[in-house]
Amino acid sequence: MSNAAPRWTLLSLKLSDLLGFQGDYTLEFGPGLQVLEASNHTGKTSIATGLLWGLTGQIPALPRLDRKSYRLSNKHAGENAQTSVVVRLKDASGRLMEIRRPYAGRTRGEDSVELTVGDEELTGAEANARILLELGVAQSSLEGCGVVLQDHRLKLITGKDTEISEVINDMLGLEALSEVVPVLETQGTEADHLRKEIETYLSAGNPLVRWQEESSRIENDYKTRENRALASGFDAGALETPDQLAQEELAELAAALKMPAPGKSAKIPAEVERLRKQLGTLRKAMPLVGQLSNLTSLRPPLEAAVKGTRKLAKKWREHGETLNQEAARGDLSLEVLSRTITECDQALVANKAVAGEKHEVQDLLEVAYTHLLQHPALSACPLCEGKVAGAKLIASVRARIDTELVEELERLAGEETALKAKRKNAEKRRGEVQELTATHHHLVQETQTEIEHLSEIGQKVQWAAEEKALFSDGGARTSLATALEETIAKLDGRVSELQGEEDALQSQIEQQEESVFQPLETRLNRVRDALAPLLDVLEALESHGELRDAAEQRTGELDRILRDARDTAGRLKKIAAAVSEAESKRATAAIKARLPMVSEFFASVAGNPDFTGLTIDTSLTRNKVAYNMRATSSRMAALGDAVGHVLSEGDMSAAGMALLLGLASGDSHHLGFLLLDDPAQGMDPTLQRNFARELANLSKRPQVIILTHQPDFADALASHGAERKSLGRWEGGRLSDG
Repeated sequence: MSNAAPRWTLLSLKLSDLLGFQGDYTLEFGPGLQVLEASNHTGKTSIATGLLWGLTGQIPALPRLDRKSYRLSNKHAGENAQTSVVVRLKDASGRLMEIRRPYAGRTRGEDSVELTVGDEELTGAEANARILLELGVAQSSLEGCGVVLQDHRLKLITGKDTEISEVINDMLGLEALSEVVPVLETQGTEADHLRKEIETYLSAGNPLVRWQEESSRIENDYKTRENRALASGFDAGALETPDQLAQEELAELAAALKMPAPGKSAKIPAEVERLRKQLGTLRKAMPLVGQLSNLTSLRPPLEAAVKGTRKLAKKWREHGETLNQEAARGDLSLEVLSRTITECDQALVANKAVAGEKHEVQDLLEVAYTHLLQHPALSACPLCEGKVAGAKLIASVRARIDTELVEELERLAGEETALKAKRKNAEKRRGEVQELTATHHHLVQETQTEIEHLSEIGQKVQWAAEEKALFSDGGARTSLATALEETIAKLDGRVSELQGEEDALQSQIEQQEESVFQPLETRLNRVRDALAPLLDVLEALESHGELRDAAEQRTGELDRILRDARDTAGRLKKIAAAVSEAESKRATAAIKARLPMVSEFFASVAGNPDFTGLTIDTSLTRNKVAYNMRATSSRMAALGDAVGHVLSEGDMSAAGMALLLGLASGDSHHLGFLLLDDPAQGMDPTLQRNFARELANLSKRPQVIILTHQPDFADALASHGAERKSLGRWEGGRLSDG
């Protein structure tokens, strides 16, 4: 696409959940100069950043941004944010272009961007490349860029010399070229390091010298191992052919172990392990080993039986003593104790009935006594009409109540107390006997279980374990205790017999091990520990001898690489110097071509009576192009000085904007618009009016869009024909028109 292609102007910008904008917000743009006035914190920078990202797909590389954590999504929208930008443009021929770029977090969005240009529909990386081609801009460069952020202006005004140089290189399109020199210098340094490493390596010992050192080490190792083989009993003459000696030794051992002889190519370690495995098999197959294994399996069950029977005997002794003591304390028959409790219950019922009758008589006599007291002169019984003496009858009834009935009731109460005590004692004794019976039952069951265990290991016993007899008969318990002790003695004797048989077999096995198997194992170990290492070092000597030619060849190759490294390092340094020189010349030429416009723009805006222009000097230091911006005077040459030394804040702002507008106004792009974010900060009203006038007179920008929070600057722009709009105000976290 040629530079003569029609330039693109902005039609509209739609922001959705982006930075300061929650929800959707659309701005329409017309031709010519226009100003969008908005207070601070109402989204001007969000608009500029959103437009820049929508066009290039990249978040600008600004020092204040941590690009790993920086997000374009609106915070109020939260996780449901649908962040995107839609940019609509039109060129002079009427062709339309629409860029739809959704935000995907840290990714650049190349995979999801959609583009409509004319009748074409493109997506992904293809769409992104087409956008840059149509606009004629670089994705990460300021050269010809139509969006200038506050950071770019501030970097020129307050930045370090290196930062100012970076911005100027970027605007001149020299960013990529300036990055080549450090790469070339790095490569040259690496080539120089390689040279030093090879020189150090060769000075410490080249491959041929190291081969000779290794050869001496292997030969010394061979002598050491040969002496070790002699010390182990091998004949010095036989060791002259150690491989043949090893074959003979292994063949003899294989014959002794009834195994095939090893092949000529067999490896000694593998053969030693094969024969050792056979030796282990023969050891395990010895008849004596089998007999010992059988005996060993018999003894543990018998020892466990002895332990169990001894524990059982102790329990019976303790249980028998307890039963004898309890028998001396009282009856052990549950039947007798239950009968006693029943008889007490019956006697208590009878006693209670008699006491009730006595109480009824007592109550009747009390009534009669009361009646007699009311008739002291009674002479005839009211029931039988027999003759009675009233006074005598009263005395007789009283005596019957107070003496005879009271004594009878007291006697009945005493009998009741005695019966209850007897019943309580019988119940307590029955509980104790029940506990003894339960313990006795469990012990009898344990005895039966032990009889079964002994039977399982072939030990038949005749223990009288009848539960009732053992509980009530001390003699039966004594007989059982005697039988248990006899069984223990018998089992102990059998265990001792087995131990003696095991010891005898173990002695025979040790004798056979010493006379047959140990000598064979010793010979196997001698082959493994003396002959095998000797053969290994012989093989190492042969292999090392074959490496001599390779060592000589590698030494020659290292010499060649060393020469190449020296040549490469020198050439790279020359190339870096040449590229730096070319960069410096190109920068000087570009600045020279655009400096008149920069200087004129500054003079018109600043209106400084002393400093009427700008100049930019280029220099080359350590293969890097540096820039020095100076204020100049047409009235007195001696007034010229660095801008930071002599210009006010407003003049510095004017100088910065002059540089941005001048250096970024080349013909390499196809942009017909320019968007500036708060470009008049630091300028007083006079400078703002001058700046507004010069912006209106920009010839190569048919569309200039200014974002500002300064009403005076907006007034000045409007006075020069700018279309004036207000961004709006915040209500409930959203931007509204007004």
